[in-house]
Amino acid sequence: MTINKMIEQQIKEKDLHFIKEFNGITEFEDYYLTDNALVIYFQELEYTIHAEGIPEFIIPYAKIRNLIDENGPIRQLIKKN
Repeated sequence: MTINKMIEQQIKEKDLHFIKEFNGITEFEDYYLTDNALVIYFQELEYTIHAEGIPEFIIPYAKIRNLIDENGPIRQLIKKN
């Protein structure tokens, strides 16, 4: 499953009401890394109304192992755990 599909699934599960269509992530998306997951988020009003806050989408590393760069920061986090 692609990251875009995972985000689309979470949009449905969280019943988020987007103000514009989600067409997928780009290489410029905001994100942060936790010990167990990549978290992609969108700024307030980028896709949702103010009342919904900043939507965050948690992508567990286990689900994207095949996309992780062997020399990148996520691989280093996985090795620590």
